[in-house]
Amino acid sequence: MQAFSFTDKLMESFEKQDDDKDLLRQFFVFCNNVKKTEQDDDLKGIDYIVELRKGCQIAIDVKRRTKGCSKYWKNGVPEASLEIWSDKEKRTPGWLFDKRKETDVIVFAFDTDDYNKPFFFSYPILRNAVSRNYDSWRKAYGEKKQYNMEDGRTWVGSCVIVPMPVLIAAYIIEICGGSIAFEFALRVSGELKSRAINDNRQTGAA
Repeated sequence: MQAFSFTDKLMESFEKQDDDKDLLRQFFVFCNNVKKTEQDDDLKGIDYIVELRKGCQIAIDVKRRTKGCSKYWKNGVPEASLEIWSDKEKRTPGWLFDKRKETDVIVFAFDTDDYNKPFFFSYPILRNAVSRNYDSWRKAYGEKKQYNMEDGRTWVGSCVIVPMPVLIAAYIIEICGGSIAFEFALRVSGELKSRAINDNRQTGAA
């Protein structure tokens, strides 16, 4: 059983902040500045504040997977870990359904050896999409336990790990309807599989 420490996760996020800031600047074309938040804001689901022109601010939560996660992916397709319960025994909701979160945008990011592109989602729309599909995804992919520890205390949370094309399709359905989402998911799935195959070939050639 592997238990994860909140302090270790927090330290890792600080170590990766230069990479995170770079990807946020690249995504938000009209970005003036990116600021790393303090721990209190992190507990609210805010890792960074992106400042746009004319003072608009966007609260960002970066979900960065541990290096090597791609070895568990089916067909090399990236997956999203969706935390349902932070503490299942105390019925403390995970980041997806925690009403205290003040997140605007969720970013799923990976080590470049696993996958070199991040995925950006509006947090409210993503939450709606997961809410509508949670029961079917839990049946299809299972609900996995997450063991956590901090200050000598251990507790168990849970998550559902969903293939990224499936998550993207559900997300787009929330925005513009089913047929477009289905076609888009098929295209994305094919592109991700093709990229994974090419990456494996390049690794083998090296």
